[in-house]
Amino acid sequence: MIHIVTCELNDLTGLLRTADSLSDISNQINWIIVTNRNDLPDSILGLSPTIVRDQKNGIYAAMNLGIMSIEEASGKVFFLNAGDEIIVENFLLALELTQEEGDIYIFKTLVINIEGEAIRFSSAGSTDIHRMLLGARGFLQQSTIYEKSVFDEQGLFSEKYRIASDLEFYARIQKETRFKYYSLPITKYYLGGASSVHRISTAFELFAIRREYSTEKNVIIAWIHNFAYLVRNLTRAIAVMLFLRIYPKLFIKIQSWTDQKFQEGVE
Repeated sequence: MIHIVTCELNDLTGLLRTADSLSDISNQINWIIVTNRNDLPDSILGLSPTIVRDQKNGIYAAMNLGIMSIEEASGKVFFLNAGDEIIVENFLLALELTQEEGDIYIFKTLVINIEGEAIRFSSAGSTDIHRMLLGARGFLQQSTIYEKSVFDEQGLFSEKYRIASDLEFYARIQKETRFKYYSLPITKYYLGGASSVHRISTAFELFAIRREYSTEKNVIIAWIHNFAYLVRNLTRAIAVMLFLRIYPKLFIKIQSWTDQKFQEGVE
């Protein structure tokens, strides 16, 4: 049995989209919705979800509530936030792949921007936790399937961090955990979450986690990476603004060309 935990906060439209993607496999999953909402429509209630009341203490507190609501002693846990969707055929194949011996299974995710356009696949390469602590891009929750035993044995997500607690979790459990990696995209992830909006807060949390779990030398590397992260995003924003002002038609042509190449890659 796979337990799918969906955290929802003021996003009924997104929750409906998530429900629609789960409707064809509703009899194969235990869907848990963590929400404060009392007016869930029949299209969602008809899938027989377990409703857990959120206490508004942050996303990881909500995820922990979802985990603690699972009564079964075994099974797998998957976090699919309101608004995100599974790719049904690939997701079912992923469930077969997770029968291999492992603890955490990492897949790919199709990333969708706020305009609803597919822009890239998330990486599912075997980025070890050490490299993530030094600044390498990590894997997304929407592409990660956990054995429930991981939480039973290693504990829940720390609620000390409100945006990047998953990195702290991986750093804490890495020595006792087997990670498996697959190049199969299993979900559609829509940008606009806390980590993609609150970039400065995210950077400070990432640095604190890297300082907690890294050596003194690695802390310096992590500090440099976080500073570079902030400068890179600021520079990129300024460059795009200037480019749009000076060469708007060229920008449109480049965007059209990259969209075409991405579509060719998907097909």
